[in-house]
Amino acid sequence: MSLAGGIYNRFKSVKTTAFIFGSLIVVYFAGLVIPQKTLFSSYSEYQTWLQKSIFYRLFDLLGLTDIYLSPITIGLLVLFFLNLLVVVGERTKLVMRKVYLTAKPSLMGPEEIKGRQSHLSIETTLNREAVFDKVLRILRRNRWKPLRVDTTGMAFLIKNRLSPVGFLLFHLSFLLCLIGGLLITYTRFYGYLTITEGQRLGDARPHITRIIKKPKIFKELPHFGLSLIRVEPQYQKDVPTDLFVYLDVLYRGKVKREVLKVNEPVKRGPLSLVVQDIWLAPLMVVRDDRGRMIDGAYVALNLLHGQEDSFWFDSLKGYRFYAIFFPDYVERDGVETTKSIVIRNPALHLRVERDGNAVAEGTLKPKESLRFDRYSISFQGYRYSVYLNVIREYGRVPLIAGFVLALAGLLMRLIFYQKRLWVAVSGAGENSVVLIYGRSEYFHLSFKEELKRLSERIGDALR
Repeated sequence: MSLAGGIYNRFKSVKTTAFIFGSLIVVYFAGLVIPQKTLFSSYSEYQTWLQKSIFYRLFDLLGLTDIYLSPITIGLLVLFFLNLLVVVGERTKLVMRKVYLTAKPSLMGPEEIKGRQSHLSIETTLNREAVFDKVLRILRRNRWKPLRVDTTGMAFLIKNRLSPVGFLLFHLSFLLCLIGGLLITYTRFYGYLTITEGQRLGDARPHITRIIKKPKIFKELPHFGLSLIRVEPQYQKDVPTDLFVYLDVLYRGKVKREVLKVNEPVKRGPLSLVVQDIWLAPLMVVRDDRGRMIDGAYVALNLLHGQEDSFWFDSLKGYRFYAIFFPDYVERDGVETTKSIVIRNPALHLRVERDGNAVAEGTLKPKESLRFDRYSISFQGYRYSVYLNVIREYGRVPLIAGFVLALAGLLMRLIFYQKRLWVAVSGAGENSVVLIYGRSEYFHLSFKEELKRLSERIGDALR
């Protein structure tokens, strides 16, 4: 054997497959233990961490702090793909023989069948030629397909001929699932954007302000646009029960109205839009001491859970506004609070700071204003905003196809498994004997009972 042949045989062995697979498990487990770059808030923080130990610098050198792009991981994945392809290629040759595409089925004569254990025999008073034709017709009606028939009274028949192909489908499903999983891992984008009722985003991509995960490949997101029509939160006994978000989604030049609910994403190709939360967008207007409008906008703020949020205007340098929202405002013993989470009597408590120092504070109801320095800010009304989770990932199609192929392969191998039957008719004159012998890939006892019932049918038909 040549050196290349020896390397090939060793590469396709089960030991090599187990080694590669085990190495991948170890590498991915290392990615869970070793801190990854994405966990650090900044590049400088990551560099500071590297200086703490020579082992950390070694991890960085080997790429283990970015495990999915590590040359070790990529090398092992390439080896795994190659090994899987080689194994499937080798198995294909065997499967082709087992489905009798590259091999001719052998026949068994009467004496050879008699030498087999658990063979069945049926005696009849009909001549051999008539018996043989009748037996073949009966077997065809019972879904046995003749692959080779000899005029001397011998035949080979099969059920579920293509069952061994299920083995290839099952292995190919691994390949598709692996491709799908890698595509999802390397192309996954995870970010958030905020959109307010009445707002239209012709291109929503620049409005994604918070990015949690960037893709390693296919970094550009597909073009999509959004227009938020309205938001309808529903409550029962002061408890939120449902949420309806009416949204127009533009994708590939087509606009479609969608109704989003909690945990019910809208999918457009590789894009998924998920409602993460609803916010409040009060309409805030700033005027100078002459009453002239300086600035104003619907400001999306995370206020509906009782927490404080802040905003600012670029036209007012140094000023920052801190807000708390009361959906159903009431004052009890000098303390501002809310009677309900349902918006019935809205009020906005504002604190104005300039360069970190408080300059004004007050509670505003719609159309009321608060003066500070030479300006005033008014609460003119509100709309809802939606905090949307934007997810982009490729790989779902090969992943689903892989699961379908795996299911088909298992069904073909375990339910529709291959069964083989040899038939021979012997005798002279008006006395003949039908000899039957069969094999099944699995469930031999049940197959033995099946053959017994089959022989009984044949015997009844030949009487």
